[in-house]
Amino acid sequence: MAKKKTITIRVHPLEQIIQAVQGRTLRQALQDSGIYVESPCDGNGVCGKCKIRVSPAQAVPETVHTNISPQEAEEGVRLACQAVPEQDLEVFLPPTYRLEAGSSSSDGPVLMGRLRPEGQIQPAVEVVGRTGDYRLKHRERPGVEQALTEWTEENSPKGLALDLGTTTLVASLICLASGRELATSGRLNPQVTYGHDVLTRIQRASTSEGLDLLASTVQSALRDMISEVCTQAGTEAHEILDVVVGGNTTMLYICAWEDPSPLGQLPFTVNLASGCSHPVSRFGLNVHPQAMVYVPPIAHAFVGSDISAGLVAIQGFFESSEKMLFLDVGTNGEMGVSTGHVRLLTSTAAGPAFEGSGLRSGMRAAPGAVQGVSFDGNDLKLRIVGPETNKPLGICGSGLLDLVHTLLNIGVIHPSGRLLRIDELEDLPASLLDRMVEVEGKPAVRLGPEVWLTQGDIRQLQLAKGAVRTGIDFLLGKAGLKGQELDRIVVGGGFGNVLRPASLEGVGMLPSQTATKVVFAGNTSQLGCARLLLSWSLRRRLEKDMIKVQHVGLAQDEGFMEAFVQNMEFPQPKAQIIN
Repeated sequence: MAKKKTITIRVHPLEQIIQAVQGRTLRQALQDSGIYVESPCDGNGVCGKCKIRVSPAQAVPETVHTNISPQEAEEGVRLACQAVPEQDLEVFLPPTYRLEAGSSSSDGPVLMGRLRPEGQIQPAVEVVGRTGDYRLKHRERPGVEQALTEWTEENSPKGLALDLGTTTLVASLICLASGRELATSGRLNPQVTYGHDVLTRIQRASTSEGLDLLASTVQSALRDMISEVCTQAGTEAHEILDVVVGGNTTMLYICAWEDPSPLGQLPFTVNLASGCSHPVSRFGLNVHPQAMVYVPPIAHAFVGSDISAGLVAIQGFFESSEKMLFLDVGTNGEMGVSTGHVRLLTSTAAGPAFEGSGLRSGMRAAPGAVQGVSFDGNDLKLRIVGPETNKPLGICGSGLLDLVHTLLNIGVIHPSGRLLRIDELEDLPASLLDRMVEVEGKPAVRLGPEVWLTQGDIRQLQLAKGAVRTGIDFLLGKAGLKGQELDRIVVGGGFGNVLRPASLEGVGMLPSQTATKVVFAGNTSQLGCARLLLSWSLRRRLEKDMIKVQHVGLAQDEGFMEAFVQNMEFPQPKAQIIN
């Protein structure tokens, strides 16, 4: 019997090469290597949850399912459980993938889909001694052992990875022995009540009363989340002996109860020590009182520890010679470019549109949110978070980008950003025409009974994508690169979870001819913090690497505003669907 052909698969964002025997599905091949994609129907092709993207698309026959639109199928989206590759290919995993940490080899994958940093777990803290005489060792204080209070034989060291976002907060509880994620919790940052952006927060927290309000608000939310993950994992908060926190610089300041006003005025001074650990009492966390909080290096007043942690998570920014663009997209737009020789970082004020805030019908990517939009030649097809029976309750960031890109292609939105009135539109199908309405005397597109896209929403997107694109252009120019020369574009942040790369390019947020280079990496800040919990040596290496990174200031550049205004425009659609 002839031996079956072996197919080579490059798995992103792991940058891992695996081999598969021809005839096996991609789900089976991935599981053979300890990589698991969400599949509630156990691989029977029913639920449609195990969507992945393959390249080239022709390497795998289409896997027809109602969850895969014709455009997605053309772009290489397949069901992993039904996809049988016919040639060597690349696979792009969804952010929800997981890895079996316990069965990994010494150089294999570990926690939450990222490679082991040094071949073995090496946390910064260690418990030594025996019953009645437990001591705590911390690698930042070599030779020092502290008597460890409130510790019993049943306890085991845990770590906490925190992501302090302007709009959202995330906490993950990590076992420091196995590297496993034990529980996770996420919620809206309660500070949004006092302002959506960092500049508003800085202004509010620049008085003692305002700082007390904002600091106590976020610390209280974090304490609730810690209690929640400990309950989920059946453990006690005092078992948490180490914390790594990724956050924009303003959020770090406020959480540490520090006056953030120096961050809001030239020369944008950063006084909070980073690349080191602080007593947990400074951040008001309800973990073991002898725990420490490690703050990864802060590059600038507007490039915080969430970005340095994110660079740890995406792999290759410091080590590889490939030309890479990293985007962390949220209320703040931070980005970096690496060429193997030059490494640059910058930030722009993107605003809250990518988080679903500030829109007429905006919401987070929660059940009921429109997260994707396509056009079937007759009407808009909406992808909604949650069960297929869900009705649209609002629009999240990915849905906004997808919707605007689709309407640009249809001709409902002019490249200037103007939403056309119904009397300006010709030959629209009746179903689509029914969606063209007016809200408060202005044109709008109806997605649900109380869900609309308005002209103001489009302007918010233009402001956000214009700022991000200008930052990208400036970094590429500084590095001597053209967009088409990039080897890889890594997009972090939760808003990219279901976004189509074609939409990013289609609205002009990314340079032309770059959509095929996009890899979505999920919450890179959270992933990086988890890795830093598990590797003391990785912290030291990151601190050395960040010294070599150059921050590029944009606001002071004479050409920034002119470029920003130009980048607010949308590109001409490549092929308008309806004339």
